[in-house]
Amino acid sequence: MTLPTPDLSTLAVPMPPEEDLRRVIGSQYDSRKTLNVIKMFAGTEDMFPAVLGFIQAVFRAADVDPCLREMIVLRAAKRHNALYEWQANATLAGNFGLSNDEIAAAASDGPVSGNIFLCVSLPMNCPTRAD
Repeated sequence: MTLPTPDLSTLAVPMPPEEDLRRVIGSQYDSRKTLNVIKMFAGTEDMFPAVLGFIQAVFRAADVDPCLREMIVLRAAKRHNALYEWQANATLAGNFGLSNDEIAAAASDGPVSGNIFLCVSLPMNCPTRAD
């Protein structure tokens, strides 16, 4: 098992200036609490409401078990060596009830065939898991 690794390239996405963040995000903007990823998306200017709507739809979808969603995101982060996505979603996965062993299993090397839960089972204690 290997976790995603840092990309040592010099590519960086600059954050929009504070005045742009306040204008685009609006009254709910708080420079101390707003996540950097939201600040980055604010740089899309007039596309920001659609981007934010998409993010909210993914994370608030009523018919998608959050444990399953996090396992899918973790596996994709592993396969594509996406360190930021891994770090952010490993924390979320734990918050939704996945165990450390289950999170680590998402970082398994090699391909996964068939239903991912043949390799990584959905935890019985996941608070949103349907019985």
